[in-house]
Amino acid sequence: MTQEEYLHDQEDTTPIMVKYQCTHLTCRLQCYTGELSLTRGRFERLKAGANQSVETGATMLKSPSMVCKIATTQDFRVIEFTNDSSISQAISNNHIQSLEQQRDTLRRTLRHKKETFKKERTELEDQIQTKTDALKALRVQERSRKVRQAAKEDK
Repeated sequence: MTQEEYLHDQEDTTPIMVKYQCTHLTCRLQCYTGELSLTRGRFERLKAGANQSVETGATMLKSPSMVCKIATTQDFRVIEFTNDSSISQAISNNHIQSLEQQRDTLRRTLRHKKETFKKERTELEDQIQTKTDALKALRVQERSRKVRQAAKEDK
């Protein structure tokens, strides 16, 4: 195991909340401020990847992928850093609620798809039965025609 893998395995998973301000001054999408919920270990990795501002003394972090609306990584200035058990509990509760909502949405979608499938299957079975009945009627007509034709030839 390399030192990097070891450090990754030993990463601090304490949840934290970070309020940030984007330092990209020409941003046209105005995503200047926001909040991130991260683990302390991920925060430290993002912090290590940013250009630290020596003159202002502000803590900087590199934006996680897909946070910036123009899909580039920007340096964020940390405005507020919160690390306590209430944040951990709030993140956990929000995550649970989010998962429950996703589960409920998937259940509704599955129920709708099952109902749609059942309806379509019934319609297809009805169409098959109609075609089968029509085919049987044609076979009966064909046999009747052959019987009549044979009777004419026998005369």
